[in-house]
Amino acid sequence: MSTLVKIEETYLKLFKIVLLAILTLALLAAIVTVIKGIIDFTAKPQPVAPAQKAPEPKVDVEAFIKALEQRDQPPASRPAAPPPEAPRANPMDELAASHLAKAWSYYDAYQKACNVPTKIEQDGFMSSDFPRNSFRNWFRKYGPNFAESQDNFIRTVLANPRVIKICVDKQGRGGVFSGALNWHLEEWDDAVAAVVQFNKEEQNRIMSQENAEDSRVMAKKMEGVQMLWGALIAFGVFMSLALLLIFSKIETNLRGASVRADRS
Repeated sequence: MSTLVKIEETYLKLFKIVLLAILTLALLAAIVTVIKGIIDFTAKPQPVAPAQKAPEPKVDVEAFIKALEQRDQPPASRPAAPPPEAPRANPMDELAASHLAKAWSYYDAYQKACNVPTKIEQDGFMSSDFPRNSFRNWFRKYGPNFAESQDNFIRTVLANPRVIKICVDKQGRGGVFSGALNWHLEEWDDAVAAVVQFNKEEQNRIMSQENAEDSRVMAKKMEGVQMLWGALIAFGVFMSLALLLIFSKIETNLRGASVRADRS
């Protein structure tokens, strides 16, 4: 056997080894990309964290009492309610009447504890536009939760020893009752606005996360398609190299047959 033939056979063996290694890598790449492509293409959006619930509106009694103590005069009364509306059937009207009666009991006890020189009688309290019309209009606007909060607030404020001391020091002047009602109304408005803002931010958060998840899944699906194309290409490379290996094997067999024929 000539030196040239030996060199050719050596190169053919090396070529086969390299070709087998490349074929193995191409086959593995095709399998991996197919699996990855299928996984990415079937990706689904992850569940978004559910919307949190905003805390119920709450008015702080202590903040009102501290404000009352820090001022020379209690909070001034402001126009607390719009002009009276024409009478009409409304379930809040009965609630307003009930709360007005309870407010009178709190206020009457407050007057007695303060020894107010000029006490307001029950008839005058119950028939006055403020708080009768104010209660009705407020409750129609804000509902029973506001009514319950206001009732608790007024009861707590008018029974507080510090508030009673302020009343005694000022000899019943200062409008603590109307100031407390107005304070509660303002704080409630702020609390309701905070709840609305909280819910709006939660809705925006959920929409943003859902859109982000949709974009992520779409990108994953596109990546899956690319992976499948890559797998197809890798498989094509594998088949091409396999054909080369087959041709190389044929060439080796033909060379071996030729050598055997020469020897014979």
